[in-house]
Amino acid sequence: MELGIPCWSFGIQHLQGYLPFEGAAQIVKALGFTNTAIGWSHIDWEKVRTDPVAAGSDVKRITEPLGLSIDDSFIWFRNRYVDELKDELKCTLTQPDKNARDDNFEMFKSFTAFCNEIGCPGITLSSGIKYADQGFSFDEIYAIAREELRRMVDYAGERGVEVRPEPHSESIMGTLDT
Repeated sequence: MELGIPCWSFGIQHLQGYLPFEGAAQIVKALGFTNTAIGWSHIDWEKVRTDPVAAGSDVKRITEPLGLSIDDSFIWFRNRYVDELKDELKCTLTQPDKNARDDNFEMFKSFTAFCNEIGCPGITLSSGIKYADQGFSFDEIYAIAREELRRMVDYAGERGVEVRPEPHSESIMGTLDT
């Protein structure tokens, strides 16, 4: 078993990229790791959406000379239905708006191709927030999460990529404490 460290540990602060992917990858290598994960603002999301192979080639131009493998990724569903960069938790698969969920799935398909291009075996994603503040019941959002995860797992699995839902305190999956 080999340990890795995600590149987003260095300089992205989730929504804002303060250190480009190349710099973060160099830190990972300098720390002695050979595995890393990619996500958040270290990914050119528009390029992944329009040309996932080219986006993957950009990543490999950085990782291959460093001898780094990408062992995980994190997809952020920054879609056209979320205009402001102030609440990243709403960029999840439990969007109540069906059009936003369909847009997320299109992005997921492109991201799966991107992962195949960079040799990444898995996609970590937020299991989705509950949207209780917008009047949705747990059961309504849970049903959305179940359906969206099912179609993502099916799609990615057919292409050799794992889906790795991330439970957290705000998510529909909860945590070990909830």
